[in-house]
Amino acid sequence: MCADFAIHDTGGNPHAHIMLTMRPIEQGGAWGAKQKYLALKEEVKEAEQIRKRVYSILRQEQREQQPRRAQDMEH
Repeated sequence: MCADFAIHDTGGNPHAHIMLTMRPIEQGGAWGAKQKYLALKEEVKEAEQIRKRVYSILRQEQREQQPRRAQDMEH
């Protein structure tokens, strides 16, 4: 499965766009025929893992960008 994603933070609304292929890549590197959604059960599981990882990264970056209250009070 091929996945393309873009991460945005527009106006304090961090989010990601994830696009997945519906076509397999054949052994020689050529694109295969489109597959039906129901035939992609394993790929859907993989896509969900990718989505979770992307959002985990987004949450981590957001936490790192937020000032720590204790540190702010000290300064």
